[in-house]
Amino acid sequence: MARRPVTAGERKSPPTDDHPFSLHGASVAVLGGSSGIGRCVAEQAARLGARVFIGARSAKKIDCAISEIGQNINGQSVDVADAASLRRFFEFTGPVDHLCWSVAAKTDHRRIADDDLSALKTDWDKLFWALVEAVQLALPGIGATGSVTAVTGSLRLRPVAGKSMLTASQQAIEGLFRALAVEHAPVRFNIVAPGVIDTALWTQMEKNERAAFFRRHAEKIPAKAIGAPQSISSLIISAMVNPFMTGSVLTADGGEALV
Repeated sequence: MARRPVTAGERKSPPTDDHPFSLHGASVAVLGGSSGIGRCVAEQAARLGARVFIGARSAKKIDCAISEIGQNINGQSVDVADAASLRRFFEFTGPVDHLCWSVAAKTDHRRIADDDLSALKTDWDKLFWALVEAVQLALPGIGATGSVTAVTGSLRLRPVAGKSMLTASQQAIEGLFRALAVEHAPVRFNIVAPGVIDTALWTQMEKNERAAFFRRHAEKIPAKAIGAPQSISSLIISAMVNPFMTGSVLTADGGEALV
């Protein structure tokens, strides 16, 4: 007799309480977890009962995040562009149920026609291949109810001059995750694509210049506001806990794509 297929809601997860957003008993790794969106993900996951491991370049920022979050959290310095460093990080975490990639790789403005090809390849390695390596290292430990969520951005739909590698990487990650959602089912792969979010990434701009940019951007989008990192981290947590979400792109850009 044919067996009735198991629904996503019936598939058993790591031990949880009855709250639909519980991560009790789960293990969560957050790369880029010492600041910004990634730190908010780590904090929310810890509060929901997960054992959280954060990875970032700055050991000082990791220590600060651990001290302030205060429970269910540990961390290790990692250079995501270095395969050996990534391997050490996942040896440190052991098997994880959920991986969040919230790494903001810094790249210079480059024009394809004008720049050195080796520099473009270096950017591509940081923006795309580092994520591929992280997923490959994490996958053997992720069970049937686990997930991988990557943070991309709005350039995938609205490119700007000088950021062609970043735009291409966001599109490539989207295609990759749709393929992985099929290839490695039932592990779930999702993307969260934020618009302009008020994080430390913008501190490279002078304070008054940054405030003016935020004001102009808020005025032109339907939400009339700049996003907070907590608004994005809540979507990432949703992608982790929702057993019926895979191969999806969750956009939170204040309506930027509409105007």
